[in-house]
Amino acid sequence: MTTTTTITTTVITIITITTVTTTTTITTTVIVIITITTVTIIIIIIITIE
Repeated sequence: MTTTTTITTTVITIITITTVTTTTTITTTVIVIITITTVTIIIIIIITIE
């Protein structure tokens, strides 16, 4: 019983960590994309104005 419980807990922990990591990666990617887009738009506006 104890072994099974330990294994289950471990698996749940691993799954949680994986999920959290994936979410973090996705968030980071989105933030990077938004930043790049914003910077590009600002550069285009500056070029247009000059």
